[in-house]
Amino acid sequence: MISTGTNDVFFNKLTNEDDIDEHIFQIYSESGAVFENRGLGFISKDVFVQIELHNGDELIIEQSITCLSGKESSSTGFAAWKVSPLFAEWLLYHKNQPFQALFSQIDSKNILELGSGVSGILASTIGKKCNHFIATDQRHILKLLKKNILNNVDHFKSTTIDKNITNNSSNQNVVEFDWENLEQGIYNTHHLALENSIDLILACDTIYNEYLIPFFINSVAKLATENTIILIAIHLRDCEIVESFLKSSLPIFDCYNVKNEFLTSDLQKGYSIYYFKKK
Repeated sequence: MISTGTNDVFFNKLTNEDDIDEHIFQIYSESGAVFENRGLGFISKDVFVQIELHNGDELIIEQSITCLSGKESSSTGFAAWKVSPLFAEWLLYHKNQPFQALFSQIDSKNILELGSGVSGILASTIGKKCNHFIATDQRHILKLLKKNILNNVDHFKSTTIDKNITNNSSNQNVVEFDWENLEQGIYNTHHLALENSIDLILACDTIYNEYLIPFFINSVAKLATENTIILIAIHLRDCEIVESFLKSSLPIFDCYNVKNEFLTSDLQKGYSIYYFKKK
């Protein structure tokens, strides 16, 4: 757990709308490097994407770029996005990140990811180290998400993926959670006996569409307890969408931005990490 006395060391607390206005101005103007990543932000247009992590691990991700313009209600999840491996490496291996105490005990933690997409990058890295990892997304995403986890995680046990190894295994599940159908999503996750026991909620590149912001916030609020740590990694594209997200979050959450000096050099080039706690 993070000591509230150290928040000013690692974080900028966003207390009101004026704080957010100043924060948005700063992160979009302080460095020209921010604008290097103003494109869509997927890693590659190839069907198979190879990701090499700094600790020597390698992931092979199957994606479907052609589905980005598909007819599904949300198709962005069919691609692997740049921020996910950067976020995973930062949490697991960066010496200056403020959640080291939490991740030193990751093997006892229950983690839920919202908007996992097909890549399963967090499930295949952080998920294999924690007690129980639940990857969630809309139904049309789940088949390829399960396939990528199967291909990249050697040992796990699951009630929702066709693999069951019980020796030295972590629990992993993939479940449907459509933010616009909150009651069904909550049932799906609580059905896994995790009600009131989610230690950490993660989300990568889920803030890109203003219409979805209230549904995402409501989902996080419903899942989280006052003890749940919420970490959200954002690719800095449209400043108005990020601003709207943060201002909409203020009534429900204490909102903090991780200071740039505690991010990796890669994350400093066009990304921002937010830490939320439920009020």
